[in-house]
Amino acid sequence: MEVGFIIIPLLNTILLLPKILVIFDSKDEQMNYRGKKVPRAGGFLFFLSFVLAGCWQVIFFPQSGLQFFALLYLVTGLSLLGLADDFFGNNKSKGFRGHIGNFVKNKEISTGLIKALYGLIISLTAVAFNRVEPGEIILAGLIVALSSNSFNSLDLRPGRALKIFMFLSLFIILTTRDRNLTLLLFPFLATLLVYLPYELGEYVMLGDSGANALGGVIGYLLVIGFSVEVQVFFLLLLIIWQIFSDTFSLTKIIASNRLLNSFDNLGRRYKEAEK
Repeated sequence: MEVGFIIIPLLNTILLLPKILVIFDSKDEQMNYRGKKVPRAGGFLFFLSFVLAGCWQVIFFPQSGLQFFALLYLVTGLSLLGLADDFFGNNKSKGFRGHIGNFVKNKEISTGLIKALYGLIISLTAVAFNRVEPGEIILAGLIVALSSNSFNSLDLRPGRALKIFMFLSLFIILTTRDRNLTLLLFPFLATLLVYLPYELGEYVMLGDSGANALGGVIGYLLVIGFSVEVQVFFLLLLIIWQIFSDTFSLTKIIASNRLLNSFDNLGRRYKEAEK
């Protein structure tokens, strides 16, 4: 029955992606990094695929535990928050520092700040499905929220966030003994197989609806699959990454390194030159 977690997302993406591109093409375009108008919020497909996988879960695996339903709740919340930011947000401020600075200076509550605050609440409540101790809930919730935001900071070039998602998914698959964790990744990886060429070809953007949800998925699975001690290590890495990404230009650093630049450009029609 597990095959449904692959076949359903594949069919969903194959059938819906062209339709969504037609709808977004006339109503929801945004300039990408090259000044090309590209429909955004294409990552919402990952949410739709996982919802359909959830229906399959309820029908054929009704006693499979809380992990799937906690992740479904998390993906739903983060996707909808990201979608709101995709449609109603602006580019005046970037990152935690930018949103908080904008609030302090201008007393303006940006959609990005709202997304961050409610994203933290959703992350905390999602991990509470499988946690009892308040300290563990806070630790796990911070990991999920920061992971979600970190993927948002990666989504600056076509395919970048998706490549990192694939790499971290492989890491989880190879390091966990929990078969259910691997099963939870199937709908996202199946959707990614169809979706990735469209993004690399600059036909669609992942958007916050996709980047935030995929980052949340990785954070949640890291929390479920590893001990508290390892989670503390993950949290420290995410905090360092957050400070780093708010301070330096990731794109410039990648472009200055031959190996990173080759990986970043892999599959794209337009290649960024090394500097």
